[in-house]
Amino acid sequence: MAVSVVSTNQQAVLRMSALHLLRLHPEEEPICTKRYSDKTVTVSGFQAYTAQNEEENLECPSMAHDILQDFASLKCGKPSTDDLLLIAYDLGSSWKMYGRALHLDEPQLEQIEEDERKLIEKSYGMLKKWLESCGDTATYQCLAEAFQQLGRADLAAKYCNVHSDPCNDYVVLPSSPSVKAGTPSSEDLLDIAGEFCASWKMFCRALHLTEATLAQIEENKRDMVSKCHAVLRMWTEKWGSEATYERLAQALQHPVVKHSNLAAKYCHLNKSTS
Repeated sequence: MAVSVVSTNQQAVLRMSALHLLRLHPEEEPICTKRYSDKTVTVSGFQAYTAQNEEENLECPSMAHDILQDFASLKCGKPSTDDLLLIAYDLGSSWKMYGRALHLDEPQLEQIEEDERKLIEKSYGMLKKWLESCGDTATYQCLAEAFQQLGRADLAAKYCNVHSDPCNDYVVLPSSPSVKAGTPSSEDLLDIAGEFCASWKMFCRALHLTEATLAQIEENKRDMVSKCHAVLRMWTEKWGSEATYERLAQALQHPVVKHSNLAAKYCHLNKSTS
């Protein structure tokens, strides 16, 4: 239920869909602990809603525990880069809220805000900082608990359940006769770099290059074209014959890259020349 309390001539008026009320159990604490007023506002008729919730709480003392128990099993170990990329995409502008749920402190979050320009890089940067800060304790179970804490059991099931495959939710170019065979030409790689306007860092990760490689490119290259071309060149050097047009198309169409136009233009046999 969502309500707001608006003061009109000293009368309390309920307005729907303005303020979301979040259920807290006795052992839980709110994410934001600031108090803006010590005044208590009583809304006539609202007791029935709170009484109903209290009865529900008696039957369900721990929602997080119950939903985690519903999963057949949780994935073991630390989240994969592939999962983290998709999680970063799903978190979007809520990345700070999830960072707090993962026990990152405000200075860490503010540093990410300052260091990264694009929203997707901020979101992924938060997850990367969580992995670095928590080490071996940064597990799928921790992610599942954070998702549930913020009311997103759907994300917990999507990314943390051993039977789920979040990559299936995103369409990539299939292997078909319409996709070029073999490895991309030097000309195509240079043209792609010249037209690329998304996050080169996320492109680097979607191509399964390491953070060390990303840092090296960041240090040695200044402009976007040079950085993107360096990503493509180092990708072909690392993967050799496995650096194919098909894999390039999949990376270009990844949700964190969003360059389906370049995938269609350079990775299909019917390449557009416009």
